[in-house]
Amino acid sequence: MPSNREAFIRHAAQALQEAEIHLPRDVTRALANAAKAESDERAKEQIGAILENVRLAGVAGLPMCQDTGIPIFFIEIGREANIDFGLRETLATAVQRATDAVPLRKHAVDPLTRTRCDEPLFDMICDVSDGNKLSVAVLVKGAGSENVSALAMLEPLQDVIPFVLNTIWKSGGKPCPPIIVGLGIGSTFDGCARLAKKRWSDLWMKRRAPLKQRS
Repeated sequence: MPSNREAFIRHAAQALQEAEIHLPRDVTRALANAAKAESDERAKEQIGAILENVRLAGVAGLPMCQDTGIPIFFIEIGREANIDFGLRETLATAVQRATDAVPLRKHAVDPLTRTRCDEPLFDMICDVSDGNKLSVAVLVKGAGSENVSALAMLEPLQDVIPFVLNTIWKSGGKPCPPIIVGLGIGSTFDGCARLAKKRWSDLWMKRRAPLKQRS
């Protein structure tokens, strides 16, 4: 029987593979509905190309995009969970396995030397919850979406909405479609960005893989 560590590696690698190959069903439905409702033929054609790409990726079992992104893992740790392994090094093993199996593109480079980074690159956000379960979900964020991220330190009386709408408008067609906006308000400079990612993950935690602890 696999150890808790081995089961966690397997679940994390499977979650990453699922995120690379398949869109959530409600996103696919939203795209299909948008294609039906769209009146502009060029826009309709582009949405159709996205849907065909999603279909082909699922049939072939290959990533939907050549930019397989940087994984961001969302971990929920039950207060009664008994974890006898290091989460960061275990996730690094899961990313390495998924890199070989999916496969994922090794495209991350050092920002100063521009040499390729051979170490598994990922981020990890942890939360504590009730119970004895350890759950993992993953968001894969490519450069197309990361490059249009924005953060502002607003004065107390400034309205958030104009900043958000202006950011989306200026981004235009640069972020990878379909576009899902994650919004974090409050906290610190770095905490606000994590809130935005966490907000996105809350919508999709139903896709997480829970691990029950053995007694």
